[in-house]
Amino acid sequence: MTLKFRVHRLARALFTNTTVRLCTLVYLTWYSMHTFVIFRKFSFLDIGLQNIPTQERVGSLDFVDIKAPLCTVTPELKDGSTYSTTVRPFVNRRSIDRYDCKGSCQRTTSTCFLGYCLCHPGYGGLNCDLVKTVANPWYTIDCPNLHRYDGNTLDVHTPLSEIGGKACPVGEEGSMSTGLSYCAHLCYSSEMYGVPIVPFSIWKSAQQAESKLWGRSGSADGDRYQEHWEGFQDYAALELNFHLGSVVEFGAGPWTQFRGIIYQRPDLIIQEYTIIEPGANYYMENVTSCAYRSGRLRKYGSDELYEFPLNIFAERGESRSNAQLLYDTVVSINVIEHVQNAVDYFHSLHSALRPGGMLIFHDRYYTNPPSGDAVLGKNVYHPIRLTQLMFDVFLSDFDIIYNNCDGHNNIHGWLKRNANERGYYVIARKKR
Repeated sequence: MTLKFRVHRLARALFTNTTVRLCTLVYLTWYSMHTFVIFRKFSFLDIGLQNIPTQERVGSLDFVDIKAPLCTVTPELKDGSTYSTTVRPFVNRRSIDRYDCKGSCQRTTSTCFLGYCLCHPGYGGLNCDLVKTVANPWYTIDCPNLHRYDGNTLDVHTPLSEIGGKACPVGEEGSMSTGLSYCAHLCYSSEMYGVPIVPFSIWKSAQQAESKLWGRSGSADGDRYQEHWEGFQDYAALELNFHLGSVVEFGAGPWTQFRGIIYQRPDLIIQEYTIIEPGANYYMENVTSCAYRSGRLRKYGSDELYEFPLNIFAERGESRSNAQLLYDTVVSINVIEHVQNAVDYFHSLHSALRPGGMLIFHDRYYTNPPSGDAVLGKNVYHPIRLTQLMFDVFLSDFDIIYNNCDGHNNIHGWLKRNANERGYYVIARKKR
């Protein structure tokens, strides 16, 4: 009897025994899973997600090391009159991979953010599939979203009647008669990101409260222009006679921030100006000092109107993330705290700007959502409160020309409020 025949007969005898066969299958299953886990740990942690090109990013943002943009000083004004604008081309569809992560993020537990998976409230881990013992350290006592049977902790269509936060001690003055609790946004918070996305019902209540505020603004004709002039150091980083070309401002409010820019820098050349503001119709009808009430942009401190064409879109900035037209300049100043979805908003800014185009951007970031109370107050106006990480990921796709990240030391309004404010005042070019 040959050795080969003996082995074959022994193997057949073993596998006819049900117990032996079951044990063998269990061992093979354990071995294959163990090998797969070791391979995954090696492949992800060895190469490091931060070294993967932007268009190939996959994985949780929790495990990414993003460098903060450098702070800068303002250069001397230079003659930039030879700079030529471009006709707005259609968007480069290849960049859309950055906005959907090629379908790699699990929709129930994460959202794609510029090529990374941003974990939903209560989730963490490399693939955002681990349930945290405590969703956040600030407020979980009354958060129905964290205990849903389907595990979807971020259902943006949750009605106001099912929103949590009702155990919050803040009184009626904090809710502005909207029926929304001030603490509701904390049910959607994360230690890594702050509060990047809230349900539409929370956002609509915040918009309702702020509309009442602006409706009582009377003869006001600007929104902290002086503070932003200081933050951007009078926009001196933009060259003399610089061609801004086709400009779009997201979240312009009733008076726009762009008007403050060109008041301080009248030499700047504008081809056309577009406003994207969800409350535009309300402002034009109810705010008597609205700067674009006539359908043309009124100059700051004057009744004169600018000559360049004005386009007004009364819609959310987030809805422009797949817009077909590109602009030469994108302006967004103190907007992010007022949006419903900061991820889609960042995508909109990114996708609206042509490669090589100019970004004029400012917003504040917070160590954690409750720390924003010192400057924002305990009210429902500002449900979105982001950590520095979110801005650093966004700005990593830009070449920084100017960045004032020292406003707590050089802006009079910040010094006067003494609320430990932190943020970026950025002028940058989108990388090609």
